[in-house]
Amino acid sequence: LKNMQRRKEHKHEEMNKEKVAFGLDELEEVSVAVALGGHALRREGCAETYAEQKLAARTVLGDVLRALGALRKVRLLVTHGNGPQVGTGLQRSELGVQHAALAPVPLHACVAESQGGIGFSLESALRELLAAMPARRAGLSAGTQVATVLTTVLVDAQHAEFREPSKPVGGCMDAATAERMRTERGWVMRETLSGWRRVVPSPPPHAVQQAAVVRTLLDAGVVVVAAGGGGIPVCVEKVCSAGSPDGTVTSTAAVDEQVDDRGVECVVGVDAVVDKDRATALLAGQVDAKVMAVLTPVDGAFIHYGTEKQTMVGRVTVSELEQLLERGHFPKGSMGPKVESAIAFVRGGGSLAIITRPSLFADALADRAGTRVIPDC
Repeated sequence: LKNMQRRKEHKHEEMNKEKVAFGLDELEEVSVAVALGGHALRREGCAETYAEQKLAARTVLGDVLRALGALRKVRLLVTHGNGPQVGTGLQRSELGVQHAALAPVPLHACVAESQGGIGFSLESALRELLAAMPARRAGLSAGTQVATVLTTVLVDAQHAEFREPSKPVGGCMDAATAERMRTERGWVMRETLSGWRRVVPSPPPHAVQQAAVVRTLLDAGVVVVAAGGGGIPVCVEKVCSAGSPDGTVTSTAAVDEQVDDRGVECVVGVDAVVDKDRATALLAGQVDAKVMAVLTPVDGAFIHYGTEKQTMVGRVTVSELEQLLERGHFPKGSMGPKVESAIAFVRGGGSLAIITRPSLFADALADRAGTRVIPDC
């Protein structure tokens, strides 16, 4: 019976290998970075609880592990978004301020909290899925360790985003409340179709500070969850004081005010958000990943989106995709950052970048679905 089972598993693995394209089946080991959108961790029509978040995580990670089972051996890095979760955290903070006289939670601290909460859900789901795997596939098994790494990302406090913030966060409010927040908290407010919202800087990431740690864990065969929500944005000041009471930098001026002559180097949290796909591309390059998959609720990147000429971009070279981006096909507020990140990853030495929904990830690896970005010939 054991021999029959081994033959069955071997046959299954061989069938899977035939479905892998891009020469990945010829590699002894493939480093893969998978970016999960924050909305992928929510189920339509379900309550926003940790139990539901974990169920959603099991579903999407099940798709990921099934797709990767076609490879010989995998070094797996998982990153994730946190937009909905941070929005909820900010609302909780405001309720605490209004009804319990609690101190407000800085945005960067909300990002850190979301990394822990979402990381716990992903790590738990991964452990359960790995324990249920019938055989060692892609170098993964019930004995594979999983670790979540609290991740900080360096940003430039002199970036233009700190002068003209663009990223809406938190809930909507009326004009009177918005004016009060502007006066009392120093928030930058912007009117939207749904009401007034706070806007914060969204600067590009320069470096993931824990990249060496992530690489060490990956080399040891550990599945790593990192760069949650694009990472906790920080600035490093070579000479600075202890900083503001909550350790937050909200503007370039705030950085300058913290400088004294003590010769202390410190990391200061910044009230900003970093795009998770850009941070994933950066970290993937720092750990020498060969494949990056941006898993999102749509089949792929589309040109002429929302028109009769709407067409999904399938297999495309990085130069061809750059031309489509320059023509304005991918809006900044939706698909644009995903496309830019895919381009940056491949330009930085990656072999393949994929944009698709989780259920199509396996077909995308087989060159049958999704947007597949490859280097120029």
